[in-house]
Amino acid sequence: MGAPSKYSLKAGCLSFVSNYIEETVPFENIRYIKAQDKVCSIYVKGFDPFETYIPLSKLYDQLPKDLFIKVNRSCIVSIEEVASINKHYIYLRDRTKISIAEQHYDDIKKCHEEYLASLRAHKDDKKIELEISKYHLLDISPVPTFVIEMIFEDDTPVDFKFKYVNKAGASLFNVDDKDKLLGKTYNEVFSDKDKLWINFYSPTALTGISRNIVAKSNPIEKELYVRCYQPFYLHVVSLMQDAEIVRSAFAKSHV
Repeated sequence: MGAPSKYSLKAGCLSFVSNYIEETVPFENIRYIKAQDKVCSIYVKGFDPFETYIPLSKLYDQLPKDLFIKVNRSCIVSIEEVASINKHYIYLRDRTKISIAEQHYDDIKKCHEEYLASLRAHKDDKKIELEISKYHLLDISPVPTFVIEMIFEDDTPVDFKFKYVNKAGASLFNVDDKDKLLGKTYNEVFSDKDKLWINFYSPTALTGISRNIVAKSNPIEKELYVRCYQPFYLHVVSLMQDAEIVRSAFAKSHV
């Protein structure tokens, strides 16, 4: 892992020595850092963790305090990775659970709330529309696909708006033209006011945690297998399939 010396600092990056090699990792790629038995493991996006003998305190000194927070004596977490918080644990987007030291709870909660507020304040609608336009590549996909934007009132999810729908998605809901869904909200299109989908999508829109469910859709009286993920804050991509077809395909593949 290398001695904790002979490394130079680089703007916007965490610098350290791992396996006798000087390493730099951009701040935005760091998920969390955990110390155990004098070794710090630096967990990054898309790679195996780095290990270093650099003390946790020295690593923390390099990190911007508005983006990273110490959650206990041996762990630092990127606020961007935090999905939810309670008095005892934080849960990251990949469902990693990390214990919280009681004295850090208020600071963690405040930092996370400020981060979410900054996302709302800096939401770039033009950039989001440009990104959504790329989903037109899925127009001919046989898998019903939707991009939705959640609507909240006082932090309570109340509805969502259809921002993209492919042809298969319109057909699934027996709509002859997808333009009849685009720009409309769920409550405008469907009269049943079913809260199931609003409640299912809202955690993903807020926290970025991907989810799946098998549930009956009241508007079409059909059981669906639904997967969803967050492409950007307060938005969700939803992939829907007839649950019976999914079960049939799974059964055939295991014959």
